Amino acid sequence: MPNWTSCTAGAVNVPISVKIDELVDLKFRLLHSGCRMAIVSPSQVGKIRAIKDDLLELTLTIVLDVIESFDADELPAAEVSRKGEAFLVDGRAALQARRQARSALTPMIGFSGLKRS
Repeated sequence: MPNWTSCTAGAVNVPISVKIDELVDLKFRLLHSGCRMAIVSPSQVGKIRAIKDDLLELTLTIVLDVIESFDADELPAAEVSRKGEAFLVDGRAALQARRQARSALTPMIGFSGLKRS
């Protein structure tokens, strides 16, 4: 998912290298990021499963491809896309209203109002 899309959805992208093999390191990063959702490839889902009981804020893991079986708190990315499309059938106007209301409250990025010396 592109960074800008994540930001407009209210998410923060916390990229983590697939080379992290120590679960302690992975858990540390996810705990301290406040991670509520993880988006992973099938080859990495086992790492999340091994530590998810310690990640109290993690509520959903989206797997980017099909795997043999999904836990109750996991969804394939294709299912997330289907749910999004279904939502937009009836909820597009509500979503646009939310975006307009949010943009009216969001300050300009990069403007602090402070003079530089």
